[in-house]
Amino acid sequence: MKGMEVFMIRKTIQIIAIILMALLVFGIIGFLGKKIIDNKKAAKIPVLLYHDVVNILPQADPYNYEYITTTDSLEENIQTLLSNGYSIITIEDLYEIDKDSKELPAKPIIINFDDGLISNYNLVFPILKKYNIKVGMSITTDLVGTNDAVEGRQYFSWNQAKEMYDSGLVEFYSHGKRHIFYTDVPVTDFKSEVVESINTIDLKLNTKCDVFVYPYGSYNSYMVNALKSTDVKIQMYDSGINMSNNIDYSFIKRINIPYGMTGNDIISYIESLQIE
Repeated sequence: MKGMEVFMIRKTIQIIAIILMALLVFGIIGFLGKKIIDNKKAAKIPVLLYHDVVNILPQADPYNYEYITTTDSLEENIQTLLSNGYSIITIEDLYEIDKDSKELPAKPIIINFDDGLISNYNLVFPILKKYNIKVGMSITTDLVGTNDAVEGRQYFSWNQAKEMYDSGLVEFYSHGKRHIFYTDVPVTDFKSEVVESINTIDLKLNTKCDVFVYPYGSYNSYMVNALKSTDVKIQMYDSGINMSNNIDYSFIKRINIPYGMTGNDIISYIESLQIE
Protein backbone atom coordinates (compact mmCIF):
# COMPACT_ATOMS: atom_id res chain seq x y z
CA MET A 1 0.00 0.00 0.00
CA LYS A 2 2.82 2.35 0.84
CA GLY A 3 4.48 1.61 -2.52
CA MET A 4 1.20 2.42 -4.24
CA GLU A 5 1.00 5.76 -2.43
CA VAL A 6 4.53 6.62 -3.56
CA PHE A 7 3.61 5.67 -7.12
CA MET A 8 0.51 7.84 -7.04
CA ILE A 9 2.44 10.78 -5.62
CA ARG A 10 5.04 10.45 -8.37
CA LYS A 11 2.33 10.28 -11.06
CA THR A 12 0.66 13.35 -9.57
CA ILE A 13 3.95 15.24 -9.62
CA GLN A 14 4.52 14.21 -13.25
CA ILE A 15 1.05 15.37 -14.24
CA ILE A 16 1.54 18.69 -12.45
CA ALA A 17 4.91 19.13 -14.17
CA ILE A 18 3.35 18.44 -17.57
CA ILE A 19 0.57 20.94 -16.90
CA LEU A 20 3.04 23.60 -15.76
CA MET A 21 5.19 23.02 -18.83
CA ALA A 22 2.15 23.30 -21.10
CA LEU A 23 1.11 26.51 -19.41
CA LEU A 24 4.62 27.89 -19.82
CA VAL A 25 4.76 26.99 -23.53
CA PHE A 26 1.32 28.40 -24.30
CA GLY A 27 2.12 31.45 -22.24
CA ILE A 28 5.21 32.12 -24.35
CA ILE A 29 3.23 31.60 -27.55
CA GLY A 30 0.51 33.88 -26.30
CA PHE A 31 3.08 36.53 -25.38
CA LEU A 32 4.70 36.34 -28.80
CA GLY A 33 1.32 36.46 -30.47
CA LYS A 34 0.45 39.55 -28.48
CA LYS A 35 3.73 41.17 -29.47
CA ILE A 36 2.97 40.55 -33.15
CA ILE A 37 -0.49 42.05 -32.75
CA ASP A 38 0.94 45.00 -30.86
CA ASN A 39 3.52 45.57 -33.59
CA LYS A 40 0.84 45.50 -36.28
CA LYS A 41 -1.35 47.80 -34.24
CA ALA A 42 1.30 50.52 -34.37
CA ALA A 43 1.65 50.52 -38.17
CA LYS A 44 -0.02 53.14 -40.36
CA ILE A 45 -0.64 52.28 -44.01
CA PRO A 46 -0.82 55.55 -45.98
CA VAL A 47 -2.06 55.40 -49.58
CA LEU A 48 -0.98 58.52 -51.50
CA LEU A 49 -3.20 59.58 -54.40
CA TYR A 50 -1.98 61.52 -57.44
CA HIS A 51 -3.74 62.38 -60.69
CA ASP A 52 -2.24 64.43 -63.52
CA VAL A 53 1.47 65.26 -63.76
CA VAL A 54 3.06 68.04 -65.85
CA ASN A 55 6.56 69.36 -66.45
CA ILE A 56 5.48 73.00 -66.17
CA LEU A 57 2.56 74.04 -63.98
CA PRO A 58 -0.22 75.90 -65.84
CA GLN A 59 -0.90 79.49 -64.83
CA ALA A 60 -4.45 78.63 -63.83
CA ASP A 61 -6.22 75.45 -62.79
CA PRO A 62 -10.01 74.98 -62.38
CA TYR A 63 -9.46 72.70 -59.37
CA ASN A 64 -6.95 74.95 -57.60
CA TYR A 65 -4.07 72.50 -58.27
CA GLU A 66 -5.68 69.80 -56.10
CA TYR A 67 -5.40 67.11 -58.80
CA ILE A 68 -2.20 68.06 -60.55
CA THR A 69 1.49 68.11 -59.67
CA THR A 70 4.81 68.51 -61.44
CA THR A 71 7.46 65.93 -62.22
CA ASP A 72 9.89 67.79 -59.95
CA SER A 73 7.41 67.75 -57.09
CA LEU A 74 6.55 64.09 -57.57
CA GLU A 75 10.21 63.12 -57.68
CA GLU A 76 10.92 65.20 -54.57
CA ASN A 77 8.10 63.40 -52.76
CA ILE A 78 9.52 60.00 -53.69
CA GLN A 79 13.11 60.95 -52.81
CA THR A 80 12.08 62.32 -49.42
CA LEU A 81 9.96 59.30 -48.53
CA LEU A 82 12.70 56.85 -49.50
CA SER A 83 15.42 58.80 -47.68
CA ASN A 84 13.27 58.80 -44.54
CA GLY A 85 13.01 55.03 -44.48
CA TYR A 86 9.64 54.51 -46.16
CA SER A 87 9.18 51.36 -48.22
CA ILE A 88 6.90 51.74 -51.24
CA ILE A 89 4.59 48.74 -51.61
CA THR A 90 1.34 48.16 -53.50
CA ILE A 91 -2.17 47.40 -52.33
CA GLU A 92 -1.73 43.83 -53.56
CA ASP A 93 1.46 43.56 -51.47
CA LEU A 94 -0.51 44.79 -48.48
CA TYR A 95 -3.21 42.19 -49.08
CA GLU A 96 -0.60 39.42 -49.11
CA ILE A 97 1.13 40.86 -46.05
CA ASP A 98 -2.13 40.88 -44.13
CA LYS A 99 -2.66 37.23 -45.03
CA ASP A 100 0.75 36.55 -43.39
CA SER A 101 2.46 35.56 -46.62
CA LYS A 102 4.80 38.56 -46.49
CA GLU A 103 6.46 40.67 -43.82
CA LEU A 104 5.25 44.22 -43.34
CA PRO A 105 8.04 46.81 -43.79
CA ALA A 106 8.70 49.12 -40.85
CA LYS A 107 7.33 52.20 -42.68
CA PRO A 108 5.12 51.07 -45.55
CA ILE A 109 3.58 53.50 -48.01
CA ILE A 110 1.46 53.00 -51.14
CA ILE A 111 1.31 55.28 -54.18
CA ASN A 112 -1.64 55.36 -56.60
CA PHE A 113 -2.52 57.36 -59.72
CA ASP A 114 -6.13 57.84 -60.81
CA ASP A 115 -7.79 58.25 -64.23
CA GLY A 116 -5.21 56.77 -66.65
CA LEU A 117 -3.97 60.06 -68.04
CA ILE A 118 -1.26 60.12 -70.72
CA SER A 119 1.07 61.91 -68.29
CA ASN A 120 1.14 58.75 -66.20
CA TYR A 121 2.85 57.03 -69.12
CA ASN A 122 4.95 59.91 -70.51
CA LEU A 123 6.13 61.43 -67.22
CA VAL A 124 5.40 59.10 -64.30
CA PHE A 125 6.56 55.83 -65.84
CA PRO A 126 10.15 57.07 -66.42
CA ILE A 127 10.33 58.13 -62.75
CA LEU A 128 9.14 54.68 -61.65
CA LYS A 129 11.91 53.09 -63.71
CA LYS A 130 14.48 55.54 -62.34
CA TYR A 131 13.72 54.63 -58.72
CA ASN A 132 12.56 51.06 -59.41
CA ILE A 133 9.35 51.51 -57.45
CA LYS A 134 5.92 50.00 -58.05
CA VAL A 135 2.62 51.88 -58.01
CA GLY A 136 -1.04 51.31 -58.78
CA MET A 137 -2.96 53.03 -61.58
CA SER A 138 -6.75 53.02 -61.83
CA ILE A 139 -8.22 53.26 -65.34
CA THR A 140 -11.66 54.00 -66.75
CA THR A 141 -11.87 51.45 -69.53
CA ASP A 142 -14.07 53.46 -71.94
CA LEU A 143 -11.54 56.31 -71.83
CA VAL A 144 -8.37 54.32 -72.53
CA GLY A 145 -6.66 55.70 -75.63
CA THR A 146 -9.11 58.59 -76.05
CA ASN A 147 -8.65 62.36 -76.20
CA ASP A 148 -11.19 64.66 -74.54
CA ALA A 149 -10.85 67.93 -76.46
CA VAL A 150 -13.33 69.73 -74.20
CA GLU A 151 -11.55 68.87 -70.96
CA GLY A 152 -8.14 68.83 -72.62
CA ARG A 153 -7.44 65.40 -71.18
CA GLN A 154 -5.69 62.60 -73.04
CA TYR A 155 -5.53 59.01 -71.79
CA PHE A 156 -2.83 56.41 -72.36
CA SER A 157 -3.56 53.52 -74.73
CA TRP A 158 -3.88 49.81 -74.00
CA ASN A 159 -0.47 49.22 -75.61
CA GLN A 160 1.08 51.78 -73.27
CA ALA A 161 -0.74 50.23 -70.31
CA LYS A 162 0.56 46.80 -71.33
CA GLU A 163 4.12 48.15 -71.53
CA MET A 164 3.84 49.53 -68.01
CA TYR A 165 2.23 46.36 -66.69
CA ASP A 166 4.87 44.12 -68.31
CA SER A 167 7.62 46.20 -66.67
CA GLY A 168 6.46 44.89 -63.29
CA LEU A 169 6.25 48.44 -61.95
CA VAL A 170 2.52 49.11 -62.36
CA GLU A 171 -0.59 47.35 -61.09
CA PHE A 172 -3.86 48.28 -62.80
CA TYR A 173 -7.19 48.73 -61.09
CA SER A 174 -10.69 49.39 -62.35
CA HIS A 175 -11.94 52.97 -62.16
CA GLY A 176 -15.22 51.96 -63.76
CA LYS A 177 -16.36 51.65 -67.34
CA ARG A 178 -17.26 55.36 -67.33
CA HIS A 179 -15.88 58.14 -65.15
CA ILE A 180 -19.20 59.13 -63.62
CA PHE A 181 -20.90 59.45 -60.25
CA TYR A 182 -22.06 55.86 -59.99
CA THR A 183 -24.36 56.84 -57.15
CA ASP A 184 -26.55 58.34 -59.91
CA VAL A 185 -27.23 54.99 -61.60
CA PRO A 186 -29.07 51.86 -60.38
CA VAL A 187 -26.83 49.62 -58.29
CA THR A 188 -27.37 46.72 -60.73
CA ASP A 189 -26.02 48.86 -63.59
CA PHE A 190 -23.11 49.95 -61.42
CA LYS A 191 -22.21 46.36 -60.60
CA SER A 192 -22.52 45.32 -64.25
CA GLU A 193 -20.22 48.14 -65.43
CA VAL A 194 -17.58 47.35 -62.81
CA VAL A 195 -17.55 43.68 -63.78
CA GLU A 196 -17.32 44.64 -67.47
CA SER A 197 -14.43 47.03 -66.84
CA ILE A 198 -12.56 44.41 -64.83
CA ASN A 199 -13.06 41.80 -67.54
CA THR A 200 -11.72 44.27 -70.11
CA ILE A 201 -8.60 44.96 -68.04
CA ASP A 202 -8.02 41.23 -67.57
CA LEU A 203 -8.35 40.62 -71.32
CA LYS A 204 -6.25 43.57 -72.51
CA LEU A 205 -3.42 43.17 -70.00
CA ASN A 206 -3.54 39.43 -69.37
CA THR A 207 -3.90 40.00 -65.66
CA LYS A 208 -6.37 39.41 -62.85
CA CYS A 209 -7.79 42.73 -61.71
CA ASP A 210 -9.54 42.58 -58.33
CA VAL A 211 -9.34 46.21 -57.15
CA PHE A 212 -12.02 48.83 -57.76
CA VAL A 213 -11.46 52.56 -57.21
CA TYR A 214 -14.63 54.68 -57.01
CA PRO A 215 -14.66 57.68 -59.39
CA TYR A 216 -14.90 60.91 -57.39
CA GLY A 217 -14.91 58.76 -54.24
CA SER A 218 -18.69 58.62 -54.70
CA TYR A 219 -20.32 55.54 -53.14
CA ASN A 220 -23.03 54.18 -50.88
CA SER A 221 -23.38 51.04 -48.80
CA TYR A 222 -25.49 49.28 -51.47
CA MET A 223 -22.69 49.66 -54.00
CA VAL A 224 -20.05 48.43 -51.56
CA ASN A 225 -22.11 45.37 -50.67
CA ALA A 226 -22.92 44.66 -54.34
CA LEU A 227 -19.24 44.32 -55.23
CA LYS A 228 -18.66 41.82 -52.43
CA SER A 229 -20.43 39.20 -54.56
CA THR A 230 -18.00 39.78 -57.47
CA ASP A 231 -14.29 39.09 -57.96
CA VAL A 232 -13.50 42.50 -56.43
CA LYS A 233 -11.58 41.94 -53.19
CA ILE A 234 -10.40 45.52 -52.57
CA GLN A 235 -12.46 48.72 -52.78
CA MET A 236 -10.85 52.15 -52.48
CA TYR A 237 -12.77 55.38 -52.06
CA ASP A 238 -12.47 57.27 -48.80
CA SER A 239 -9.90 59.69 -47.39
CA GLY A 240 -7.76 59.03 -44.32
CA ILE A 241 -5.28 56.49 -43.01
CA ASN A 242 -5.41 52.69 -42.84
CA MET A 243 -4.35 50.71 -39.76
CA SER A 244 -2.43 47.46 -40.13
CA ASN A 245 -4.30 45.79 -37.27
CA ASN A 246 -7.75 46.62 -38.62
CA ILE A 247 -7.71 46.76 -42.41
CA ASP A 248 -11.09 46.76 -44.12
CA TYR A 249 -10.45 45.88 -47.77
CA SER A 250 -13.87 47.16 -48.75
CA PHE A 251 -12.96 50.53 -47.24
CA ILE A 252 -9.36 51.42 -48.19
CA LYS A 253 -8.59 55.07 -47.47
CA ARG A 254 -6.29 57.37 -49.41
CA ILE A 255 -4.64 60.79 -49.05
CA ASN A 256 -4.87 63.15 -52.02
CA ILE A 257 -1.56 64.88 -52.78
CA PRO A 258 -1.98 68.32 -54.42
CA TYR A 259 0.73 70.41 -56.02
CA GLY A 260 2.94 72.11 -53.46
CA MET A 261 2.76 69.33 -50.87
CA THR A 262 6.38 68.41 -50.17
CA GLY A 263 7.71 65.08 -48.99
CA ASN A 264 8.20 66.50 -45.50
CA ASP A 265 4.63 67.83 -45.58
CA ILE A 266 3.42 64.32 -46.38
CA ILE A 267 5.45 62.79 -43.57
CA SER A 268 4.24 65.41 -41.07
CA TYR A 269 0.64 64.81 -42.10
CA ILE A 270 1.00 61.03 -41.76
CA GLU A 271 2.59 61.41 -38.33
CA SER A 272 -0.21 63.75 -37.22
CA LEU A 273 -2.90 61.17 -37.96
CA GLN A 274 -3.88 59.28 -34.83
CA ILE A 275 -4.06 55.49 -34.72
CA GLU A 276 -7.51 54.38 -33.61
